[in-house]
Amino acid sequence: MARRGFPVAHRFLASSLMLSLTLVGTSASSVLGAIAPNPNPPTQSSTAIAQNRRFPSNTLVNQVRRTASRDLDISFDRLHVLSYTSETWTDGCLGLGGPAELCLQAIVEGWKLEVTDGDQSWTYHTDETGDTIRLAENTPDSPDGPDGPDGPSNEIPPSVRDRLLREIARQLDIPVGELSILSYDSETWTDSCLGLGGPAELCLQTMVEGWQLEVTDGGQNWVYHADETGNTIRLAASTSTEIPSSLRDRLLSEVSRQLNIPVNELRVVSSESQVWDGCMGITPPPNQGCQEIAIWGWRAVIQRSVVMPNDTPTWVFHINEDATDVRLSSHTPPTNSNGIPRRMADVELQDWLDRQDLQSLDPDLVQQWVPTEDLITWLEDQWQEGTNPDQVQRELQAASWVNSPEDFQLLDVDGDGQDEWLLSLSFDPNPKSWGSSGDFWIIGEALLYRYLEPEDYFRLGTQADPIPLSQDFDLTAPQVIAFQDYTGDREPELLLQRQICGAHTCVQSYTVLSYQDGAIRSLISQAPSFDTDGMSVVMPYAEVEAATDETGDRRPDLLIRGGTYGSAGAGIQRIRTEIWAWDGSAMILDDIRWDPSDYRFHLLYEANYRLEQGDGDRAADLYRQVIEDDSLNDDVPEFTPGSVYDSSRQFAAFRLMVMEMMDDDDRQFRNWERWLRRHYPDASITEAARRMSDRWNDDDSRDDACMAAHDYLAALDDELQDDSDPADAPTGPLRYMGYGNPPLSGADVCPIDLVRDSDR
Repeated sequence: MARRGFPVAHRFLASSLMLSLTLVGTSASSVLGAIAPNPNPPTQSSTAIAQNRRFPSNTLVNQVRRTASRDLDISFDRLHVLSYTSETWTDGCLGLGGPAELCLQAIVEGWKLEVTDGDQSWTYHTDETGDTIRLAENTPDSPDGPDGPDGPSNEIPPSVRDRLLREIARQLDIPVGELSILSYDSETWTDSCLGLGGPAELCLQTMVEGWQLEVTDGGQNWVYHADETGNTIRLAASTSTEIPSSLRDRLLSEVSRQLNIPVNELRVVSSESQVWDGCMGITPPPNQGCQEIAIWGWRAVIQRSVVMPNDTPTWVFHINEDATDVRLSSHTPPTNSNGIPRRMADVELQDWLDRQDLQSLDPDLVQQWVPTEDLITWLEDQWQEGTNPDQVQRELQAASWVNSPEDFQLLDVDGDGQDEWLLSLSFDPNPKSWGSSGDFWIIGEALLYRYLEPEDYFRLGTQADPIPLSQDFDLTAPQVIAFQDYTGDREPELLLQRQICGAHTCVQSYTVLSYQDGAIRSLISQAPSFDTDGMSVVMPYAEVEAATDETGDRRPDLLIRGGTYGSAGAGIQRIRTEIWAWDGSAMILDDIRWDPSDYRFHLLYEANYRLEQGDGDRAADLYRQVIEDDSLNDDVPEFTPGSVYDSSRQFAAFRLMVMEMMDDDDRQFRNWERWLRRHYPDASITEAARRMSDRWNDDDSRDDACMAAHDYLAALDDELQDDSDPADAPTGPLRYMGYGNPPLSGADVCPIDLVRDSDR
C-alpha cells in the first residue's frame, strides 16, 4: 500500500466519565459506568466487568435525564447522573406520596439517582424500568388552613389564589401577571382526583373540599379543579383546540434542542388537543406497558422551513398540557438534493431505539433511520466521479456521518496508484465521553472493507447468540491509530483501535488490516473467545508501544501493554506486554512479558505460561523460586496469612514432579514427591501426587498417571459450595484470586494436554 498525504490519526483518550451509560444485555458492553483511576497498575475475561455489579440501563438513565431536562428547564446535554443506588420502594409512589395521594402498598424495585448540571444536583426516584420517574423534593411549606373554624368560605383566600395562579402560570409558561381568575366556585369533589380521574386511574374515594375556577390570559380560557389549599390542581378543559402561543414557543424550543435544528427554522403547521395515556400515545418498548391515566395535551405537526428545494421534513410530536413532556411520534425523512443520505437526529434515533427489542432488531428497519447502505452507494459514486475528497469530507461532516477531518483519510490500500477513502463513521445517538459508536469503511470503486455488518448495528447479544466484545457495537467506531509495515513487504498495514469504558476500567480492542491476495483482511489470528472474534486483540487499560523487532526477524512487531482491571474485585494484578508477530500468514501471539513483581503467585502464573509455551528450563527455574524464595510477597489481605504461600508452593512442587515424569527422571520425580509428603503431608495435592506416582509405577503411562491425580482433585472441586472457605479447595485461594487473575482449580494442577503430548 503506497502511503499518500493523509492527516495523522490520534487516539481518543478517555479521561473522565459521568454515569450517562450505554451498555448492556448479554452483550459485553452494555455495560459500563464511570471511569475511576486504576489503583492497581497491573487478567480474566471481560465478562467479570458485567458480572460484578448491578447498574441502571442506558435507557433508564436517558429517561431520567430527559425528565429532569423538562422538570428543570435545563438542556439535556448539561445533565448527567452523578450517582445511583438500587432501591426497594414500599409503595407505588416510590416513597414520595403526598398527604392526600393514594399510593398502592407494594414492593417496587427501582433506583435512586442524583442528577447534576455541574452546579446543582437533584434526586430522582424511579421504578426498575423508568416507567415511573419522580423528583424528590422537600416537603412543601404547610398549606394555608381554612379561613375559619367551620371550613372554607365561599371566597378563595388570597394566599390560595396566589398559589393557584403561580402554578397555572408555571404549567402554561405564561407570566403570572398576564393571568386572572374569571370565575370560581367552591366545590366538594368526591375523590382524590378532583373528579378528573382517567378510566383506569386509581382515585381515593373521599370527600375533598376545593375549587373550580376559570382562568384567562385575555385570549384563551382554562378550567381548573383544585383542592382547598391550592396544592393539588388539575386542568379540566381548555376553550381552544389550538396550542396556545405561549406553549408553542416552549414546544419549538424543545424540538429545536432534540433535533439540533435552529428554532427559527421550525414552525408549527397544525395542532389539536388530545388526551393521552401514560405513554403519551406512543407505542412503548417491548415488555413495557402504559399506565392507564389521562394526560391532557396536544398533537403538533412541525415542519422545517429552511431546507433544500422540494425537501420539507415533517415531524409529529405528542406533548402534555404544559409542554414539559415533548415526545417524537413520527417523522417523514428528507431527501437531500445533493444526494447524500441523511441519518436521523440523535434524540429521534435514541427515542426510536428505546422502543425496540435490540436483541432481535430488524436491519431493514434500522436502514430507515440510519441509511448506511445508501451512503455506501453515494460514496462509491463520488469516488468513481472523481469528486474532491475535501468536499466529500465536508458533506459527510455536515450530515453528521463523521465527527472531524481525522475521520476521513486517504491511502492507496490496494497498490493501484489511486487513493482509497478510509472512514470512521459515527452514528451513535448517545455518544460517551470515551467516544462514539459506529463503523469503519474503506471505499474505492466499491466498498473494499467494512468492520461491522448492517445486522450488527445497535444489536445486543443473547445467551444463545453472544457477541464477542471486539464486535460489540457499543465500543467506539474503529479509528486508525497507526500505519506500520508488520509483514515486511514495504507496504503499511492499518492499526485500528476501539474501546469501551466501565465503572473502573477501559477496555481496548486492536485490529490490523492488510491488503493480501486481492482483498483487505485482518491479520490477527487467535482462538475466538468471549472477548474476541479471533481477529482482534482485546486488553483492559491497553496502549500500543513503539513498534520494534522483538522476534529478530527484521520486521517490527506489534507491542500492546496493559492487562489490568481497576476494580478492587479484580485482585492484585500484573501488567503485561503482548508481542504479536508476523509468521508468514498471520500475526500471532509470539510472547508475553510481565512487568517485575515480587508476589509469589504472580511468578507461579508466569511459570505455568512458560511451561505451556514449551520453555521448560525457564518454567522450572520459576517453580523453584516459588518454592524456595522466602523474600517473595504473600500478603494478600483477603486470605488467611500463609495460605497463598502454602498453596503456591504445593502447586509448584507438583508441577516439577510432572516435568520430571515427562523427562522420565524417576529419581527427581521421587524427590519432589517426598518433599510434598514431608512439608504438606495432609494436603490434597500431596495425596494427588501419591496417586500419580502409584499409577506411573503400575503401567508406566504418564497420561494415566496424570489422569489419576486430575480426577481425584477435580472430584474435590465438585464437592465445594459457592460459599465454601477457599482453604477447603485443593488449590486453596489460588482457585480465585480476583477476576483479573487466572483461576487455578484442582483440575488445573496436572496439565493433561501437555502430559498427553509428551506420552506420544
